[in-house]
Amino acid sequence: MDQDDTSNIPDVTSLSDLITTSPHQSSSGAHPPSNEINRSDPIESTESINTGLNLAGVKVIRNEPIDESEQSAHQLSSSTNQSSSTDQHRVEQLLSKQQQKLNLIDKRDELVRHRTQLKDNVEDLRIKLRQFKSLQEQNITKRKLDSYLEDNTHSFSTKSNNSSGSTNTRFTFDDSNDNDYILQNFHVLPSTDWDHRLRLIKKFMPYLELDGISTEQTYDENQILIRIIKFTLISPLLFKFPIKLSVDNHNESINQIIINKFTTTLSLLSPSFNSVLIKNYIPNKRINLIIFSLNSLSILLHKRISHFYKLIRKHCLLINDSNLIPLLQTEELNDNIRLFAILKSITSLQFHVSTKRIIKINWEILLSNVVTGECESRLELFIIEQPQVNRYYP
Repeated sequence: MDQDDTSNIPDVTSLSDLITTSPHQSSSGAHPPSNEINRSDPIESTESINTGLNLAGVKVIRNEPIDESEQSAHQLSSSTNQSSSTDQHRVEQLLSKQQQKLNLIDKRDELVRHRTQLKDNVEDLRIKLRQFKSLQEQNITKRKLDSYLEDNTHSFSTKSNNSSGSTNTRFTFDDSNDNDYILQNFHVLPSTDWDHRLRLIKKFMPYLELDGISTEQTYDENQILIRIIKFTLISPLLFKFPIKLSVDNHNESINQIIINKFTTTLSLLSPSFNSVLIKNYIPNKRINLIIFSLNSLSILLHKRISHFYKLIRKHCLLINDSNLIPLLQTEELNDNIRLFAILKSITSLQFHVSTKRIIKINWEILLSNVVTGECESRLELFIIEQPQVNRYYP
């Protein structure tokens, strides 16, 4: 029974074989076994109504296995293509940035060259401006000189016509008169008008006067012709300073300065000044510094005498100096000669404030600046406390 059943099962090897083994074909053959569903069942009856399958419209798809090596190669080629595309894009971006950088560098270099050129142009313009200004100043100076010369010529011609009494505006120049006129008015040499020069000196030396000026020519012990100039510097009511100068006629230089009978008086007025005069100014033949320093000394002496006299008159009851008795009178001293004779050599005053206390004012005049010959004052104030003296009587 089992053998027969096995022989009756068809061999299914394909979809067409499977379809041919449908229940419709098996019903026309042998009877089915007892365990098969009855045809009288409603489901089978319904199936029996359906027609057979249309195999002509069926498309057979076969799922064949894919080789793993081909799949990995396909994936590798795909990833390689994507990587190469990305790298190419990055290279293009890098090249673009490098090109932009080169363009910016070229633009920077061009701007630097342009700036350098502008700076050079500015410097050239400055040089030209300075040249133009200098040329303009020269032209202005030249026009002024021409104008001055024209005015001087006109003035000279007017004076010549007036002196000759001629009404003719045209004139002729005399060489000798022209030279005299030029030497008198346009030279730059020291003036030969000594009165005028002394008046100018007086403006710079208001406290000094020059007296007894004399000049003589003589020969020294070496038989060289020299000029001797003698004069006296006078500070009214203070001192007289005789000076003798020996001048070389060849180069107009001072050979020697001789001063007699004055150092004692000067040492009383200012010992500092007297020391510098003897050790520096006279040996080095600095006549200009001698004159200037004497004027500075005279200014400070006048100031000291004036202030001392005011203090004496105001505090006469506190002064016990016997040398100042003529100044302690009720009436003021009107004799300036006597006043200056008393106070010019006094350098200190003492005021007896009480029996135990004395105030002393010391005023010295020093030659502070040897280079310029300028004098200055040095004031000192002392308060002297006198000890009490106990007297014992036998």
